Amino acid sequence: MDYGATDDISPQAPEILARLEQLKRDGNLVKFENAAHDAWQTHPDHFDIAVVYFQHLKQTDQYAKAEKLLQNHIASPQANATSLIIYADILMQMGLFDESWNVLAKAKAHAGAEDLQPVRQFEAAHAQYHPQLNEAEVFGILQAHGEWLTQNVTSRNLEISERKPDQPIRVGLYSPHFNRHPTAIFAYSSFDSENAAEFEWYFYHDSPNPDSAMTHENRKRAHQWRPIRHLSIDQAVQQIRDDRIDMLIDLCGFLTPGRPEIMVQRVAPVQISWQGWPGTTGLRCYDWRLTDAIADPPGNADTFSTEKLYRLPHGHHCYVSPFEYPPVSVPPMMQNGYVTFGSANNLIKYSSTVLETWAEILHRLPHSRLRLRRDNFSDPYCRERHIRRFEHYGLPMERVDLMAFSSIKKVNLHLDFYNLIDIALDPFPYNGMTTTAEPLLMGVPVVALRGERHSSRVSASMITRVGLTNWIADSLPDYIDIACSQGTDLDGLFDVRETLRDTFLQSPLGHEQTFQADMKTALREIWGQRDIDPAQRAQKSPA
Repeated sequence: MDYGATDDISPQAPEILARLEQLKRDGNLVKFENAAHDAWQTHPDHFDIAVVYFQHLKQTDQYAKAEKLLQNHIASPQANATSLIIYADILMQMGLFDESWNVLAKAKAHAGAEDLQPVRQFEAAHAQYHPQLNEAEVFGILQAHGEWLTQNVTSRNLEISERKPDQPIRVGLYSPHFNRHPTAIFAYSSFDSENAAEFEWYFYHDSPNPDSAMTHENRKRAHQWRPIRHLSIDQAVQQIRDDRIDMLIDLCGFLTPGRPEIMVQRVAPVQISWQGWPGTTGLRCYDWRLTDAIADPPGNADTFSTEKLYRLPHGHHCYVSPFEYPPVSVPPMMQNGYVTFGSANNLIKYSSTVLETWAEILHRLPHSRLRLRRDNFSDPYCRERHIRRFEHYGLPMERVDLMAFSSIKKVNLHLDFYNLIDIALDPFPYNGMTTTAEPLLMGVPVVALRGERHSSRVSASMITRVGLTNWIADSLPDYIDIACSQGTDLDGLFDVRETLRDTFLQSPLGHEQTFQADMKTALREIWGQRDIDPAQRAQKSPA
């Protein structure tokens, strides 16, 4: 059967999706793209089919095609909330936050009961990026989504089995990102397969994407490796329950392509949010969230969190790759005679305030340069959109380099980017995570602005671990002053470059044994405080 033809496509969405997945696994991307396009044309209101097609266009840097198709569809009588939210996502992935948020507002106005879930989840997933929303407003959005999701997921109560006193604590890790994703490195750094007498690690791999070298490294650390993407949500829930997991750690939250409905159905006596999601989830199905006292200081952080907060003593991140790191170079400033700033963050994080701030830094240091690295820049259309946007906010484009590393396949080679810059500039209000750890590892100091919520304090937490607290600002003027003063201190930059990697590797941020000991202590204490009353547990599980 030629699945690329519309006539051959079954009207049943599960069959369509299964066949598309098989085509993608077979590696015939032309046939897959034609089939996905035909499926979307036939079923434009089916969210999962639309996601498959436009996710492919994003992954193959066809932003112009994706935007044109969606604009035409939105202007047609068939326009609906599904089309609008997919369009909002395309704009978001291009880094056009303001335009995306405006389209989201239209999607909310058009949404009916059948497509309200993706609209709400998109809003929850991206509220942290909004530069004008305060901590209470972000919490309100997440809490409203959490309540709606809980009310609309049907589940039966979790049966808690008897445990022997000497039985190992069975800990599950759920993520769709145990492959070429930053979460995979942070997970790898934090757990080991030794000492099975105390802990057993079950990894639930929920990814539709091909495995990578990092997937195989994580698999080595698992006592049990469970691929679950082929399972429905109900089947995945049953699998985890059948494994009798004591504690399940979610490393995803509302990030795609995760399935938060699994956690909402209460699959373990203790459920924990950590790492992949930047702050509270707004969901009552999580008992705890792992964090630290810098990212979530006692007080407001507890008020604006639906989970109990467990603050790890030495930070809640550890970045240790199993692969060899590139050597650290001397600061480019020594050869160039001017400072080069840089960032490899997601373009969504480059708000108008961020760009205006960076423009001011470049204007104060008239010979400085800025290098931005993102794979989106390999797409000419996306690149041109950003050039116009950066110019609009005052960046002198003759001194800005837009770099794409999409051709790099070798693990860790992307770290060489940091040998091309002297100082990394952190965005706000949504800081870097991996893109803060990586420059520090490569000897590059990071200028960061400490904000009020978790997502705007993560970099401050990491930078503090390596002793560079004088690089952390508490206001925009301070941020600009730090960047400019440090950007003219060649001797200081050389000293930092010479010692920072060793400092990083000896700190809990880069020393996995220290972090793993902290993690095990946290899990023991959380397990000791578990709610073992079945009646109370039933109240926390959706009816």
